[in-house]
Amino acid sequence: MTMVDIARRAGISVATVSRVLHQALDVTPTARTTIQALIDLLHYVPQASARPLVTRHT
Repeated sequence: MTMVDIARRAGISVATVSRVLHQALDVTPTARTTIQALIDLLHYVPQASARPLVTRHT
Protein backbone atom coordinates (compact mmCIF):
# COMPACT_ATOMS: atom_id res chain seq x y z
CA MET A 1 0.00 0.00 0.00
CA THR A 2 1.40 3.40 -0.99
CA MET A 3 0.39 7.04 -0.71
CA VAL A 4 -0.69 6.83 -4.35
CA ASP A 5 -3.14 4.04 -3.48
CA ILE A 6 -4.56 6.07 -0.59
CA ALA A 7 -4.92 9.14 -2.84
CA ARG A 8 -6.69 7.19 -5.58
CA ARG A 9 -9.17 5.66 -3.14
CA ALA A 10 -9.88 9.03 -1.54
CA GLY A 11 -10.08 10.83 -4.88
CA ILE A 12 -7.53 13.44 -3.87
CA SER A 13 -3.92 14.25 -4.69
CA VAL A 14 -0.85 12.47 -3.35
CA ALA A 15 0.35 15.82 -2.02
CA THR A 16 -2.73 16.06 0.21
CA VAL A 17 -2.07 12.58 1.59
CA SER A 18 1.50 13.62 2.29
CA ARG A 19 0.35 16.78 4.08
CA VAL A 20 -1.98 14.72 6.29
CA LEU A 21 0.83 12.28 7.14
CA HIS A 22 3.13 15.19 8.01
CA GLN A 23 0.37 16.88 10.04
CA ALA A 24 0.35 20.06 7.96
CA LEU A 25 -2.28 22.61 8.94
CA ASP A 26 -3.42 23.47 5.39
CA VAL A 27 -5.69 20.43 4.93
CA THR A 28 -9.45 20.68 5.29
CA PRO A 29 -10.96 18.75 8.19
CA THR A 30 -13.08 16.71 5.75
CA ALA A 31 -10.06 15.65 3.69
CA ARG A 32 -8.05 14.91 6.84
CA THR A 33 -10.83 12.72 8.25
CA THR A 34 -11.29 10.85 4.95
CA ILE A 35 -7.59 10.20 4.50
CA GLN A 36 -7.05 9.19 8.12
CA ALA A 37 -9.97 6.76 7.91
CA LEU A 38 -8.45 5.14 4.81
CA ILE A 39 -5.03 4.98 6.44
CA ASP A 40 -6.54 3.20 9.43
CA LEU A 41 -8.75 0.92 7.31
CA LEU A 42 -5.91 -0.14 5.02
CA HIS A 43 -3.29 -0.33 7.81
CA TYR A 44 -0.97 2.02 5.91
CA VAL A 45 2.49 2.46 7.42
CA PRO A 46 5.04 4.73 5.72
CA GLN A 47 8.14 2.87 4.60
CA ALA A 48 11.13 4.20 6.52
CA SER A 49 13.49 2.76 3.91
CA ALA A 50 11.87 4.87 1.17
CA ARG A 51 12.56 8.22 2.87
CA PRO A 52 16.29 8.36 1.96
CA LEU A 53 15.38 7.68 -1.67
CA VAL A 54 13.15 10.74 -1.74
CA THR A 55 15.51 13.04 0.16
CA ARG A 56 18.59 11.57 -1.58
CA HIS A 57 20.32 11.11 1.76
CA THR A 58 21.61 7.71 2.78
